[in-house]
Amino acid sequence: MEPRETPFVGFWDRSQGELLGALRATAAGLTSDEAKRRLRLHGPNSLVQERRFAALLSFVRFFGNPLIIVLLVASAVSLSLGDRVGGLIIIAMVLLSVLLNFFMEFQARHAVEEIRKQVATCAVVPHRMVRGIPGHADAGGVSDPDGGSTRSRAVPTDPC
Repeated sequence: MEPRETPFVGFWDRSQGELLGALRATAAGLTSDEAKRRLRLHGPNSLVQERRFAALLSFVRFFGNPLIIVLLVASAVSLSLGDRVGGLIIIAMVLLSVLLNFFMEFQARHAVEEIRKQVATCAVVPHRMVRGIPGHADAGGVSDPDGGSTRSRAVPTDPC
């Protein structure tokens, strides 16, 4: 599967204004209406949960490998020509290969689940209020030259 080309390839070499234009955002952030619209359009920013039969489908998918198909055809030819030992050895090697690949993928999926459990799902975001109007989050919320008050609140990500 080839990576999808996006306008953000090489984003580190682009100016802030150019990136904000590509994101259709401003330095102050998104409005509540725009954030809600994007949430409806793109969904929540969360990892996709596995389907119920993902492990079984993953196991079966390994048999779609062209090399596995060729080996299974070769074993069928060997068995049909009366070479039981050769055909069974090929089948045993294919099954060993598929089981090993499945086990390694299963361990990787399990590791991802464990990491997902350890990742924080809440963030504390400094939020500046200027004369009662919500402004943008400033760096650390330390100074507020406009005379407003700086406060922090937990912003749920998914779920909090």
